[in-house]
Amino acid sequence: MHGNFPGQFLDIAPFLAAKLDARVVFLTLSDNPQGINLPGVDCRRFERHREAGKETHHYLKSVEVAVLNGQAVVRQLLTLKSQGFVPDVVISHCGSGYAGYVKNIYPKCKLISYVEWYFTDQNSSLLSPDVSVDELMRLNAFNIPSQQESLQADVLVCPTHWQAGQFPVELQRKIQCIFDGVSPTLFPEGAYREPLEIVGRDCSSPVKIDPGALLLTYGTRGMEPLRGFPEFMRAASMAMQVFEDLQVIVYGADRI
Repeated sequence: MHGNFPGQFLDIAPFLAAKLDARVVFLTLSDNPQGINLPGVDCRRFERHREAGKETHHYLKSVEVAVLNGQAVVRQLLTLKSQGFVPDVVISHCGSGYAGYVKNIYPKCKLISYVEWYFTDQNSSLLSPDVSVDELMRLNAFNIPSQQESLQADVLVCPTHWQAGQFPVELQRKIQCIFDGVSPTLFPEGAYREPLEIVGRDCSSPVKIDPGALLLTYGTRGMEPLRGFPEFMRAASMAMQVFEDLQVIVYGADRI
């Protein structure tokens, strides 16, 4: 389960379907605008029946959205259950409430939750140099859906030890660090013999990259402190001073 599709599960979902001869169902909020097809995977969309109320305390808007997400997932799970689907394992992207009520429907399933971020006063200040007390209190409430799911989960999976170290000690005991990784076979040396043309959303003409070019890239959903963008820009500036022929391409949206 993931709000986006396919999220971190692009490879693992079809792998499990093929290698285990298992029935794999992917539940998502996304309407899959990219048209991605995962072989052997039954993709089903769930939808919140409404958004957080206007009168909801602003600390708790994310909590209410998480509850609404959990309800939407339950509606799909009840449909699946009526069709005889009883999962052995549920893998969920944690923090948005998707797996908040899974154990109410399937109490015997093993729940694996993929955790990424736990807000503390210290790491919140990394996102903005001027975090008010009010904002810290609001961010603290962001942890409530993660806490609920993490306590129910049988196993927590986290990409890096630093991220895992932000979680409370009681939850760290359940975390296994499995690095997401970068595939070194995706762009092997010598794979491209012709210039690459990269089309930008706001570019008047494509950017051309020669096969032998020295290239530094940054790819993200939003160019923001949470995703290390300021650090990348500082590092890119230093690298361009050392390597005069270095080309730098940033791919992402200017959003938070």
